Amino acid sequence: MLTSEKISFLSTMLNERTATYCDAPVQQHQQPNSNLLKPTDSEMKLQDSFNLIRIESEDAGSNGIYNKACQEGDHPQAYAKEMNSNGSISKASAQVPEEIPPRDKWNTVQIILIIQGLATLMPWNMFINAKSYFENYKLSSNGTDQEINDYKTNFMSYITICSMVPSVIFSVLNTFITRSSGASPARIVAAKIIMIILLAMTIVLACLDSSSWIKVFFILTLCTVVMINSATSVFQNNLFGIGSVLPGKYINAVLIGANSCGILTSVSQIISIAISSDAKISAIIYFSSGILILIIALITNRIFQRLIL
Repeated sequence: MLTSEKISFLSTMLNERTATYCDAPVQQHQQPNSNLLKPTDSEMKLQDSFNLIRIESEDAGSNGIYNKACQEGDHPQAYAKEMNSNGSISKASAQVPEEIPPRDKWNTVQIILIIQGLATLMPWNMFINAKSYFENYKLSSNGTDQEINDYKTNFMSYITICSMVPSVIFSVLNTFITRSSGASPARIVAAKIIMIILLAMTIVLACLDSSSWIKVFFILTLCTVVMINSATSVFQNNLFGIGSVLPGKYINAVLIGANSCGILTSVSQIISIAISSDAKISAIIYFSSGILILIIALITNRIFQRLIL
């Protein structure tokens, strides 16, 4: 049984011999010295001893890593051989140096992606937080029309269906589109513009007296929800597609923004109610804050493209 001192001594000698072969210069247009490349009897015995060490190491159930051999040529390159628990040896591939990402000065890109994450769910959160505005103000019929009362009672159920169905459909469509063309900044910009226009239409409807055409208002509101969530789905999918090619902290910034959207929407609602107790004025302020966030996201999206492209 070989002792640890013998194992260390033999390994050191083998590494020195191998280093000698690696460092030996091979001049161009000259025949290599065959005596230098041919192992001597002592070296063969040394190699046999090293093989015995490896076999004993395998029997003990341990993993061994030994190095170094040289490739032939004018520029010898050292490589490592790794022996796994099964005793098999695999040659390690050449390591490619990891590309260092450009510096994010003042965390500008992260802040922009947080804003983009806020903008993705802002319109949807504004509609579901304005439950009292729709049910108690715009859909109020004083109990005279049973159909209108049904709209009022089941308004959130209608809103949920009109938001989830287009979201799923456009997510699937966007998945197949981006497989061939990839995530598109142009689609993000187009989705934001559509969302701004639809929120502006909601503000216009808030300014109008819809008490005589409640059913029309209800249908228009549902159509607005369908189109907003379709645009949101396109916006969100393309944003995650772009963020996924960046380091992990940037996709995390998008998630932080999306998760914080509900808080910002609630704060906006509280401020709008505090400014005015009139339902019409508070609704105008409330939905205008959503447009403001989308405009900021639209501007910062341009800055983001200049930073990463």
